[in-house]
Amino acid sequence: MFRILGKICCVLTMITLINGFDIICQSYAWGSMLYDRVPNQGVEKAIESTFSGDAPCPKCLALKAAQEEKRDRDLPADSVSETSAMAKWIPNQLSFLIIPSPPHRRTRLTISSFTLPSAPSFKVETPPPSFV
Repeated sequence: MFRILGKICCVLTMITLINGFDIICQSYAWGSMLYDRVPNQGVEKAIESTFSGDAPCPKCLALKAAQEEKRDRDLPADSVSETSAMAKWIPNQLSFLIIPSPPHRRTRLTISSFTLPSAPSFKVETPPPSFV
């Protein structure tokens, strides 16, 4: 039970991380546009008008507005303007920080540090032993 629940949670997390809900909603909008336009326009013209972007459906417009709203919401607000006293004060106060450079040498693993198991020997003794 918990395994199935864990897998479902992982799949939902993956879909959320790659903006899968937007992809699913856009695919649904395109499918419904094709379904509505094929009887009137034919397959070729319906596909052309659906994916050209010239005549978007209300679902596509709603998705575009939601994506723009999400983009605007995710942008950080400028809390400090460039000409404010705070913007001039921050670089002067943080100038004493010294960022160390990365080390030039890294730990290297060599092949000699690993030992491989020896392979079994299938050699037959020559001549074979005689049992008298």
